[in-house]
Amino acid sequence: MHIGSLTGGGDCPGLNAVIRAVTLALVHQQGARVTGIRRGFLGLLTREVIPLGFDSAVAVVAEALDRLETTARSHGRVMIAETMGRYAGWIALEGGMAGAADVILLPELPFSVAAVLQRCREREAGPGDTLICVAEGAHAAGSAMTVAQTLADSPDPLRLGGIGA
Repeated sequence: MHIGSLTGGGDCPGLNAVIRAVTLALVHQQGARVTGIRRGFLGLLTREVIPLGFDSAVAVVAEALDRLETTARSHGRVMIAETMGRYAGWIALEGGMAGAADVILLPELPFSVAAVLQRCREREAGPGDTLICVAEGAHAAGSAMTVAQTLADSPDPLRLGGIGA
């Protein structure tokens, strides 16, 4: 079963939570593939689907965060999941939202280490745990992306990764 998901109309409080719940139920209980459709009904008509293997990657991230959350909560820890995506944070963004991450770090928006630390401290004073979902290309403001290795004979020699560490 392959289901497309879209919304139409104006903003609605709680809609992201509903989309998350429906998607997780379809994936886990029915074994369905769920594809997001951009720009509502217009996106459906113009076939503006979220690209090749994206829904599976988001589902894996959401499931990983769901599993990490149990350990984070029981031990009062900060848990970090690093996603693929290179220079685009779509997988981290949507997987992080679906997996209820407390902090999501994207390549498109350099982050402040102090702001991330502050969010962790706020969570520490409340529920005690923090889930962070970080795209491999994310980087702090004023610093470069973390490069795991360089392959000189490759058309794109940079292999990103390690920002989670």
